[in-house]
Amino acid sequence: MVRKVSRFGFDKREWQNSTVGMKTRCAALLFGLAFIATGGVFAQSLVSTNSAAKTTDGKNSQMGYKIEGVPLNKAIEFYSSIIGRTVLVHPTVRTMAFPVSIQAQDKSELVNAFKNILREKEVASVSDGDKFELVIPVSLEKDFSTFVQSHSFPIPDNSPSGISLNFDNVDLSQVLNLYANLIGRKLAQQSLPSGIYNIKTQTPLTKAEVVHAFDVLMAFHELKAINVGDDSFKIVSQSSAKE
Repeated sequence: MVRKVSRFGFDKREWQNSTVGMKTRCAALLFGLAFIATGGVFAQSLVSTNSAAKTTDGKNSQMGYKIEGVPLNKAIEFYSSIIGRTVLVHPTVRTMAFPVSIQAQDKSELVNAFKNILREKEVASVSDGDKFELVIPVSLEKDFSTFVQSHSFPIPDNSPSGISLNFDNVDLSQVLNLYANLIGRKLAQQSLPSGIYNIKTQTPLTKAEVVHAFDVLMAFHELKAINVGDDSFKIVSQSSAKE
């Protein structure tokens, strides 16, 4: 028996034992432990009482996913781990609170089910290149689909992937401290717009990819970074940048 527990509090198990009775007893015991450990929020791999399917190497293997009553923010973190992308969440979506329940046999079914749940709540999941997924209100889907297609990296993307971030409810000044270092310019203003920023990378990013992620997060707040002179930049509203 191989048991895997993710860092999100989701309990994921794979049984590789041909004795169904043993699997059922183990499942019952571990269910109780998982339910207590998660405070009543339960998410685990599905356990079938049917005969185990054969894999190409001849071993018995059954896998699945079950999520019950998981808060949206935790479900998004789990979604990020499943799709292998850093999910950038719009502030409007972050204020939404509803439980997520899904039962799926594989990752593809899980992803589609989660996207359908989001869509029912007027939320869209939009792919942005190979590393990012934007979770945004449906009303902004067209605008941000255009944004990610037209946005170009402000610095060359020639650095190795090695940057991991975990910004939890930080203000813009903290974001811009790193942003300035990455683009090699200094911030040319004292007062900054208010706003809360969050990003938790799923895979290591290059410098250019981090800058792109910050540009997207600022765009969520209708802000944009523009260059000033040869060595500075400032933050303006998107409407001002178009003038």
